[in-house]
This record gives sequence, C-alpha cells and structure tokens, in this order.
Amino acid sequence: MTPDKKLLHLIAICAGVANSATVTACGVLQPTEIRLKTAIAAPCISVEANEVRIVLPKSKVDSYASAKRNIHWTTETERWALIRGDQARDIESRISEQPNDGCFSVTLADLDKTPTRDGEYLIWHFLEKGEAMVLANGNKNPEEGIIMKSMGLENGAEMWFQLKGQTKPFLKLTWWVI
Repeated sequence: MTPDKKLLHLIAICAGVANSATVTACGVLQPTEIRLKTAIAAPCISVEANEVRIVLPKSKVDSYASAKRNIHWTTETERWALIRGDQARDIESRISEQPNDGCFSVTLADLDKTPTRDGEYLIWHFLEKGEAMVLANGNKNPEEGIIMKSMGLENGAEMWFQLKGQTKPFLKLTWWVI
C-alpha cells in the first residue's frame, strides 16, 4: 500500500468512528464513561453476554423492527431507520418465545450466529446512548455505568464495552472500512 493510500485509509477509519463521542485520536483506546439506566420496565429483552446481562426496552426494539424494508431512502433519518430496523429484526429473530420475569431472552452467542451480526450493533447503540441496563455476574443491582473504548485499526476499528474496574470487555465489536 502506498503512503497516500495509507493516509486515505487512516482518514476513512477516523471518519468512520468520528460519530462516537469516545474518539479523540485514531488508533488509541480512549475511554468514555457511560451512565446507564438502572431500571427498564417489562417487557424487555435480556441479552446474556460473557457473565453480563444487557437489558433492552422491548418496546423500542419493536419500534425499530417495524421500520419498512426495501425502500429507497432519501434522508439520513430514513437510512438509519432501515439500518436500525434490520438490527432489531436480527435480535427479534433470536429471542425466546416465553418471557422470564417480563424479559425475553437471547444470548450474544446466538446473535454471533446470524449472518450479519446486526443485532450486536443495535446493542452497541443502546449501550452508547445509556438506554440499556447492565447486570454483572449475577448481581441483582444494575451497574450505574460502564466504560466504552474505541480503537482504530489498519482497516477498521473496534469498540469495547467493559465494566468499571475491568480490563476485559463484555462486548467487543469490529467493523471494517475496507
């Protein structure tokens, strides 16, 4: 790869992650503390992920999932509605039929098996916006906040979500520019 192409790749990577509040320098893990919800009313969706339960409001996921499919978008809002719709349908395709204590269940491992892994990106959206609840290691008391870190890679970037005081992420997503 020529130096000019490397520079263009770096610019594309930084631009791709610039929407995240955590990015101040491409290529460096930059922590951001996110305040989370401490209660989410039933019905909800409980995502089991590496000893952590991520709880999402089912009404909001259902709202995203109801977005029209296969339309030609003309605005950025319409484009994001289509994207969020696909992400929500990915989660809904894997949730349990029977709620447990008002929460329908899905595992992160099951979402990893979907062709696109779109559902994981909707979880990222809820976590980043502080619209999710996280219960760690079987605790009944929700975490008040988590740490989000981003890191630019040569051809993309990673987003890490971890509990405060932990070094291992409970959710790590990679996306590629090229």
